[in-house]
Amino acid sequence: MNAATGPGGQRSKRRAWNAYRKWMANLAPMLTWVPPAVAGVVLFQEGQPTWAFVCWGAVPLLGWLGINRLALFQNDSMRRELSSLKPTAEATFVGIATPQHRSLLDPHEDVGWLWLEGGELRFRGERLSLNLPRDVIRRVAYRANSHTILGLGRWVVAEGVREGKRFALRIEPRERRTLLANKREGARLLGVLKAWIREGASNHPGGMP
Repeated sequence: MNAATGPGGQRSKRRAWNAYRKWMANLAPMLTWVPPAVAGVVLFQEGQPTWAFVCWGAVPLLGWLGINRLALFQNDSMRRELSSLKPTAEATFVGIATPQHRSLLDPHEDVGWLWLEGGELRFRGERLSLNLPRDVIRRVAYRANSHTILGLGRWVVAEGVREGKRFALRIEPRERRTLLANKREGARLLGVLKAWIREGASNHPGGMP
């Protein structure tokens, strides 16, 4: 994990999942579609409507490609920085959100490692450490997130009741470099969790297959 020098020369740890990376995950994809959009305006004003419409026509595709590739800004770096938290080789790098989390900047409340250990679903991140016993999880299913409308993402949600209160832990894999690849990873994760819930604790080996 990176360290930064604080006031008075003291060393303070800088979070891997920080405001800079959250902002850049939103701003970096704009670099793919804003220039052609602006170029289209300039060309139209200069009396070249054909080329202007070519630029504007490319904006949706370039925007989709940019979001797919750049919305996980410095994701590989975060995986390396948080590798010391990884409990087992089979753990999956994910972003998660608890029911209380609300943010316009990024849907992921924390990033870290998800794995199965005995009869528990566990998560360890920079800020949060969660253990969910299998017997409190009623179901796992897909739920929409901000990238679903583009076909690039979705939550895998573990829902249930614990101590008389309903919960819904939202999970999205961050193992791969693109949103689309992580969407496919989410399908694998959902299958693993469904199989784990169906199995008895005594029959399930530890770790995330």
